[in-house]
Amino acid sequence: EENSQHQAGRSMAIEHLSQLLLLEMLRFGQPTQRWPGWMHTFNDERLAKVMLAIQQRYQYDWTLEQLAAIAALSRSSFAERFKQITGTSAMAFLRQWRCFMAAQQLVSSQLSIKQLAHNVGFPSVDVFIRNFRQFHQCTPAQYRQRFRDNSQAQAISR
Repeated sequence: EENSQHQAGRSMAIEHLSQLLLLEMLRFGQPTQRWPGWMHTFNDERLAKVMLAIQQRYQYDWTLEQLAAIAALSRSSFAERFKQITGTSAMAFLRQWRCFMAAQQLVSSQLSIKQLAHNVGFPSVDVFIRNFRQFHQCTPAQYRQRFRDNSQAQAISR
């Protein structure tokens, strides 16, 4: 509902609702075997700190060394542990999280694709589009247009 109404504070409300949904999933969700791989990191004290850092500062130009330092692990131990628990590398997760945040901003703002790429931490528009397509199977512009088309269809059907 919040996503379909264009009211003041909408993007802040969506961000906080997303955080509450994550908290709800962690507390009362399905058994942990059914969680996406990255959610398992919250059961690991060291990796939980890394996940929170990535999710709070996804725009930052993180290096593997910095993430390993947050986890208080060597670079190789961190990389191995992260991949073992999540099924993906830390840097791939960072790119995926940036694309997730970009998707939210695509539907909640009128920012250009170039501005969005910069806002979520990608070094260039080309890198952003390539990564976004990998995780969403479409370009950012196509994603925004599909959301608008779906919103218009829902408004007409009401």
